Amino acid sequence: MAWVGFVSGFGVKAKRVVGERCAGRRREFICLAESGGQAAPAFQRTEDTFQQDAGKDLFFPGLDEEKAIELIGTGSTDMEDPSERYIAAERLKFYPSQASTDALLKCVNDKSSTELYDLIARRKSIESLGHFKGEFSREEVIETLVSSLQSSDPYEAEVAVWALSKLGAKAPDVIDAVDAILDRDDVNKRVVIQSLAQMDSKKSVDKIRRYLDDEDLATRCSAIGAIYSLSGNDDVMAGIFDVLKSNDLNQRRAAIEDITRAKYLPALDRVIETANSLVLKSRAVREMVGAENRREDLEWNDDLAKKLDILIWDNPRSINLLGTVADTSKARSVQRCVNRLYNNDALQSYLGAKVLLEDHRDNDEAGAQVLDRFNSMEYFDYFAAYHVFKALGWLSYKPSEGLLLDNFRTLPPRFFNHKAGACLSLCKIGSESALDDFLKIGKETNIWELKYACLIAAERLGDNRLRREFQDDSDWLIRSRAQTELGFEHLTFILMSELKDLKLFLTGTNVQTPAVDTIGTTYALLSKQPSRANLELPFPPRMYDQGVGTGYHQSNEIRVSAD
Repeated sequence: MAWVGFVSGFGVKAKRVVGERCAGRRREFICLAESGGQAAPAFQRTEDTFQQDAGKDLFFPGLDEEKAIELIGTGSTDMEDPSERYIAAERLKFYPSQASTDALLKCVNDKSSTELYDLIARRKSIESLGHFKGEFSREEVIETLVSSLQSSDPYEAEVAVWALSKLGAKAPDVIDAVDAILDRDDVNKRVVIQSLAQMDSKKSVDKIRRYLDDEDLATRCSAIGAIYSLSGNDDVMAGIFDVLKSNDLNQRRAAIEDITRAKYLPALDRVIETANSLVLKSRAVREMVGAENRREDLEWNDDLAKKLDILIWDNPRSINLLGTVADTSKARSVQRCVNRLYNNDALQSYLGAKVLLEDHRDNDEAGAQVLDRFNSMEYFDYFAAYHVFKALGWLSYKPSEGLLLDNFRTLPPRFFNHKAGACLSLCKIGSESALDDFLKIGKETNIWELKYACLIAAERLGDNRLRREFQDDSDWLIRSRAQTELGFEHLTFILMSELKDLKLFLTGTNVQTPAVDTIGTTYALLSKQPSRANLELPFPPRMYDQGVGTGYHQSNEIRVSAD
């Protein structure tokens, strides 16, 4: 079920309640209010976007702080539904206060029960204390968390390690206690290694080195990133690139997460082309280039701007699919491609979108299948929705305009990737009616990915008002992109089938390409040129046939020259 990720650790009954709230009401959540009233900061980190009331109004809205405190103070054996206790512990993360802190501490320190429900309640209590970041009773919280490191419940020990790193606890005795957890065989080493790096525990480097060749690639990635962060030795980072090419989505995700933590700029190109979610990749890229401020060793130039454009535009032909192909007519059928959009592995989703773009563009029957499948869902499929929105744009399916515009306008901030995808697809289908929304949302949001998408969309529809507005933007990255004279022509991808249809021969002048998206537009562009012309490709045709160059033209110009 799509929503379960928001309530991780909840019991069967809780999941059933969530399912009942969502079944047949997949659009109901869109009316959730944007966080309002206060001035938006210049830049908002991805994790803050998600944590800002994420789920507070979506699940158990009647469970306020007072009721949650009452429930967490009740033993599970005294409750009709013992899962309510750990649901209450989870819920209290939305209510940072001294009263919530006291209730959570009491739950963690009560070791009288080993019932599973009570174990989970203690874990969730520690997690909520971590979200409070030591704002209340800091010393007592740290003391309690250090004590939990010795718990016989390995999951309690793990979440205590995580919470201590969230609190920024760096006292020598705390670091020693966390470092000692690496010697336990029953805990997740990845969590411990990442936390030691965040605590800047240079004394732990030698112990962490043991895991550089660990069989578990996620653990190996955490060790590589930690060694780089703690020692500055980037020789180890080559190993993380191998994991980016893993066929396992979770291993690729782990690699991106550790590159993000290390802020390892040389990985920029590799991350952008990796088949993982835009949310994960954009967060990594932003940390690499600089969050609140541009990193001092980074030069802003057209090349960097192009890379960021490609990240946000997110054409499936720019993604490294690791040699995965659809090489039969059945594999390239519309139905098979639509099914791939709903695969939780982004590699398969991008493959489905890529084949739709290559084989079925401007095919209204294909667009109708994509749209009908989405509308038939009884819940909002978080993972698939983004790829569905993007696919409707690649298919240039005009009847999807209403759906895309509705989602672009109404999805709450934590669905910023979906909003960005809908925005760019509206641009792709040429939705003039969406232009005012591009301008309005682009000016109002503090989410850089969404702001960037609005800039691309508005300009590709011929409106440069956002570019002018953003030249004084408070976010350095948006301001830098708006001040760059570079347009967005390089986002044009000309399909090889179109090149064959053009049948151009010979030589002449350089023609700067506008947003060439259809054969008709390309013909119109070249119709003013001499009848005999030659289109120069970045790679020889035989290399495209072999899959080299990923089959698209990504330079700033098409070279056409005459006799």
